Amino acid sequence: MNTLNTVAPDHTSSLNRCSSHPTPALSAALSSQADQELEKWQQDRKHWEDALPVLGWLSHCLTLQPVEQPGFTTVSTDGRYLYFCPVYSATLTDTERRFWHAHLIWHCVAGHLYAPLGVHAHRWHLACDHEINSLLLALDVPLSDNAVLFPARCGHSALQVYHWLADHPSPQSESTPDIHPAALWLYGASALADPALIALWRRRAHLAAREIPALPTMVAAFCVSR
Repeated sequence: MNTLNTVAPDHTSSLNRCSSHPTPALSAALSSQADQELEKWQQDRKHWEDALPVLGWLSHCLTLQPVEQPGFTTVSTDGRYLYFCPVYSATLTDTERRFWHAHLIWHCVAGHLYAPLGVHAHRWHLACDHEINSLLLALDVPLSDNAVLFPARCGHSALQVYHWLADHPSPQSESTPDIHPAALWLYGASALADPALIALWRRRAHLAAREIPALPTMVAAFCVSR
């Protein structure tokens, strides 16, 4: 039996069931634009099932959720949902949308669902974005034009890049278009890390390294190290 199936989304599993933690306010009914954009994100999953199986599998671990909430104008994830603003989504090309889809998945795999106490929030976000964008490069996922990447630090951990950025002359000049998972509390989500959810994503990372063929060495090693 393929052990990947044991951690695929399953509404009967307590590990995958959405908890009582609050999430960004969700509309009772979606607009026609939200429905149209949701279909695009769903089609990305089908694209990856053939083109990049690791993303095809991991994407099903997140529920796609359009958010039509004032002030929420980009994309984010809390490890259960992948949130996107339909208006923002409509401005993206297929390549850009698939980049953000993959980017948010790897925030979860990397354990970026919270921020260590005392870190500088923007610098930590830059470091996390760089870490996973380096992995996406290894997976041959095209990056968006505004993706955070410090070529001299490819292969370095988020913590290493965070400390390196302390000497950056102007870190505020670097932008992070998405919302870091740890900052979702500004939009009504829980500010507390969920250890069970983080452990679940760690397990998924280990399974991906073991079960999915042809992962680049760098990516497989990263998954094993979670």
